[in-house]
Amino acid sequence: LGWSGAMSSLGIEAEAGGTAFSNTVASIDKAVATGGDALDSFASIAGMSADQFAQSWRTSATDTMLALLKGTNSAENMTVAL
Repeated sequence: LGWSGAMSSLGIEAEAGGTAFSNTVASIDKAVATGGDALDSFASIAGMSADQFAQSWRTSATDTMLALLKGTNSAENMTVAL
């Protein structure tokens, strides 16, 4: 509900925001489950090792998502393998 409220307050329509958010969470879940380049990319953006990112995602997806979002400030020139 918190994420939904945040997107709504930013003026993001529920359908578009929900789909984008669901796709992002699914991509992160897959990366955590399978490892590899995608996990390394997410972890790098969040400022963590792949193991730290995976453990953090399993423990608190919200905290991990916040670290990922904070890391995007410095990630505009990074190549992400998804």
